[in-house]
Amino acid sequence: MNKAPHSDRIGYLDGWRGLAVLLVLFGHFVTDRTVNGGRLGVEMFFVLSGRLMAELLFVRIAPLRSFIIRRVSRIYPAFFVAIIGLFALSTTGLVQKASPAHAVSSLLTVYNFSIQSLGRAKIYDHIWSLCVRVAYVRLTFRFGMARQASEI
Repeated sequence: MNKAPHSDRIGYLDGWRGLAVLLVLFGHFVTDRTVNGGRLGVEMFFVLSGRLMAELLFVRIAPLRSFIIRRVSRIYPAFFVAIIGLFALSTTGLVQKASPAHAVSSLLTVYNFSIQSLGRAKIYDHIWSLCVRVAYVRLTFRFGMARQASEI
């Protein structure tokens, strides 16, 4: 795989991402009581995500606002279509029914926190990790804003 001259991509991390994907797939499709590959794969994704975010924010000193706008513009359009599509599918009876409140809490990435009041809608359970990452970014943003305010 050739690396473009202007690319800031860290090549060896692709291998770790690939391993994480394989572990998640292993966890979903292979029942093995001794190794929880799915959980290990997800934790690897969290570590890789945290490492890349830290590099962007603290090493390359990317402005927090532009970092968040860039991440949201890359992820949210497809996420929006998926959540609305799943909700529409749930109205057909082909999959478990989900309420509009489940769809809204998913779109707001607070589904994990709304389960207590709304109950689970299994068709949205797979977004839990995105909800956790978004909560992390929200906290980072708040701490960043507080830090900037204290420097003024």
